[in-house]
Amino acid sequence: MKSTVLRILGLLILIVNAGFSEYIIENGKIYYNEDYHKTLVVKRIDDEKSEKYLIKSPDLKSFKILNENFAKDKDTIYYKEYNILEADINSFEILDEDTGKDKNYIYLYGQTVRYENSGEPIDLKKVNFYENSKGKMDYFRNKNGIYVLQGMYAEKVDNVDKRTFEDLGGGFGRDKNWIYSGKMKLRNIDRESFENIGDGYIKDKNGIYRDTEVIFYDSDDSYNISRLENVDKGSFENIGEGYSKDKNNIYYNNEKFKNIDVKTFQLMGNGFSKDKNNVYFEKNKIEGAEAKTFQIVDNFFEKDKSNVFYKEHKLKNISPIEFQTLYMSKNANVAYAIFFKNKDGVFKLLIEDPFDLAKNKIVKLNVDKDSVKILSKNYYKDRNNVYCNDKVLKDADVKTFEMVGNDKDEAMDEFIDALENIFDDSSSLEKSNETNKSTITAQDKNYKYEYCRIVK
Repeated sequence: MKSTVLRILGLLILIVNAGFSEYIIENGKIYYNEDYHKTLVVKRIDDEKSEKYLIKSPDLKSFKILNENFAKDKDTIYYKEYNILEADINSFEILDEDTGKDKNYIYLYGQTVRYENSGEPIDLKKVNFYENSKGKMDYFRNKNGIYVLQGMYAEKVDNVDKRTFEDLGGGFGRDKNWIYSGKMKLRNIDRESFENIGDGYIKDKNGIYRDTEVIFYDSDDSYNISRLENVDKGSFENIGEGYSKDKNNIYYNNEKFKNIDVKTFQLMGNGFSKDKNNVYFEKNKIEGAEAKTFQIVDNFFEKDKSNVFYKEHKLKNISPIEFQTLYMSKNANVAYAIFFKNKDGVFKLLIEDPFDLAKNKIVKLNVDKDSVKILSKNYYKDRNNVYCNDKVLKDADVKTFEMVGNDKDEAMDEFIDALENIFDDSSSLEKSNETNKSTITAQDKNYKYEYCRIVK
């Protein structure tokens, strides 16, 4: 039930892009740390009777980190904080930072890739993948036709000439009649002179195009894409993250920047760029940012010599001196509270509205900034006290106080519980990805705590 509700909530809030990530081992427990958010790694066990997953800890002795997102123990493959339920330990191999496969299936983001229409997993013993110059698994064929991997699903390519079809790499294909982007035919692209120049930019003998910019759909399986106007084809190049340039201009997607200095323009990452005069997020100028000293701190914050920015929004009265992100709290991979500190103290940024950054709130915490340790959105401690929801948790033992399980927003949990009561228990729902666990959220040597209260 909770997984269904969270998908509903996910339509209302902004998903965080992955930044730095790593597996860490502390006090005999294994955690996955991503963007200042530490999550306990668990092995899910399918429990048909309860229609939920039971959990156990990974085998610490045999646990091995494979890369920043994948790990394994003696009998299980893990993607980030969860095991991949259907993965075969002996034949599993990593294809890229988020994709793996074994003798049976393909896995993306820890989930089995399936056919779009039937929901059945793609059985690798029954398909043949086309080879391409990019070394990626994009198009494959089986007895029913040609398919292309599109995220978590494989979609059928309709009305394709099977005899002449070839995989061009980068999600593009070609047969004797058409160029394909995924399963769609590109009606206005010349098939003989087609060239993929990366990041969604393509060119042919007639011009430069951006595959993400659709003019109109001719039918269910074809469309025309937008051509860049007045571009110098000879000097045009893709420079990444949706940006491109020629000798005269800088472009974001298909839009030309106005009043930009082409010679000094440079990408900074995370959608930011600058020239000698200004700083930009995507195609928009960031007011109040100084280009000379502007720098990206992490996936959330930027700063210049005078100010700190959350995404492209300047935070009022926050000094960049000694600025440091401490902790990011999230629910269903959505950030809703970010803790940071600077020379003036410790602060909590509450994400009230991800679509209007000006509505977000900053709260200064009354804590010792040199000893503070953020445990979750609700709990944190310093050398003197334990705090819950910004109030001192009386009688809590600072030295032994710790979280039980993973960080969760207690107010959000109560809200979700209320939402769940709206749904009819007899309705058809997918198995919850939540586990059977206690409502106890923290403990010390003397007490256990539930929603900032001592459990007696």
